[in-house]
Parts: sequence; structure tokens; C-alpha cells
Amino acid sequence: MEDKQGDYVEDRIIGGYKVAKNSVKYMASIQGPSGHFCGGTLVNPQWVLTAAHCFYPISTLTIILGLYNLSLQEPTSQKFSVISVALHPQFNSKTLNYDAMLLKLHVKVIQTVAVKPVIMPKQGSTFRAPLCTAYGWGVTRTNGFALSDTLQGVDIPVVNHTECNHRYRGAITENMVCAGVENKDTCKGDSGGPFVCNGVLQGITSWGYSCASQYPGVYTRVANIRAWILNILAIK
Repeated sequence: MEDKQGDYVEDRIIGGYKVAKNSVKYMASIQGPSGHFCGGTLVNPQWVLTAAHCFYPISTLTIILGLYNLSLQEPTSQKFSVISVALHPQFNSKTLNYDAMLLKLHVKVIQTVAVKPVIMPKQGSTFRAPLCTAYGWGVTRTNGFALSDTLQGVDIPVVNHTECNHRYRGAITENMVCAGVENKDTCKGDSGGPFVCNGVLQGITSWGYSCASQYPGVYTRVANIRAWILNILAIK
């Protein structure tokens, strides 16, 4: 998750738990020369959705699906290179509005017990859920630096848009959704990862001030970009 104050904060999911193996079949690890740096979500057999601020030259990227433990060579995992990238045309790197990017895998995934695309929301739809879940491999302590080896989840409540916009002094657009409570949050290493409500992908981990603080985490609202996603999948 990017820190809008201009710096990046440590990679972490705070206040979460280890998820059951193979339970988050759409979870992608986006890796560069130094290893895992962002999460992503499999939205169809050949495309992964992530945050635009996770952009990196595609020639250096590896995407791994079916992965549970970052430190192991797991038989369920599938590795891919990236052959095409599409940033949302209205992405603003300063405000992080429309913080979304699609990455095309060099071949389609093999759908297995560990790998399967996520369920997408309808364009422009709204949702209600007492708790949603964000996923990632971030560190698990506010003063920690090492990534969690195993995939983590954190169950967090959605924060009212008006309240969140007030806390962030007007920085929250209609294309963002806020969630989190003190001691439960996501941060930069979890950027681009899925935010799921009632089994449906509703957000992309995007940004926030600090981690697990009084400020909620901010997620790109997937229902507002579904039409763009489907258009890219159709033309590329």
C-alpha cells in the first residue's frame, strides 16, 4: 500500500491470520528481481488485476499463482511472465484515483484446486457486508520488516465514505472504498492485492496513511472499473 504522504511504508498485513492453503485461489504474487513486492488478483485465465502504482518494467516481472508459502517451491504453484500491461487511462499517480492495472500472462493458467479466477462485481454496483477480507504476504507486526512466508488475511469493516473522506480531508473519490480499524490493516507490500466482500472482488489494495492507525486503508473500487477491465480483456 502506498503512503500518500510521499513515502512508502513497510509491507504488512496487521492483525490478520494465516489463511487455509488453497482457499484464495485467485491470489497472485507479483515478483521482481528482489522477490515479492505486490499482490494481484486473477480475473480471467490470462489476466491479473493489481494496483497501477505497482507498475514495474514487465520484462523483469514474474507472477506466481497457486502459491501459499513464499519461501517454498510448491507443487500447486504456476509461474508466468508478463507480455502486456494496461494501466487505467485515468490513473492519477498523485491522487491515486483509478489505481488499477492489468497484466497479461504469457499463457493461460491451468485451473486447479489452487488456481481459479475471482468473481467480479457488476459495473457500478454497490455492496453491503459487515466484514470484508484483504489478503497479502505483508509483515505481521507494525515494527517488523520481513514478509510473512504464508499468505495472510485480515477481516475488516467497511468505513462510511463520508467519514473516510473527512478523515482524509477530501482525498477520497467515488472510485475508492475505505476499510479497516485500529490494529487491523494492509500496507505497501499488500498493494494490488484483493479486497473481497461476500466472495466478490470489491477492491484493490491501494493506499493509506501509516498502518493500522486511526486512518482506514483505501482500496480502488472494482465495481467502478469493471467495464474497463472487460474492454481490455476483449481487445487484447
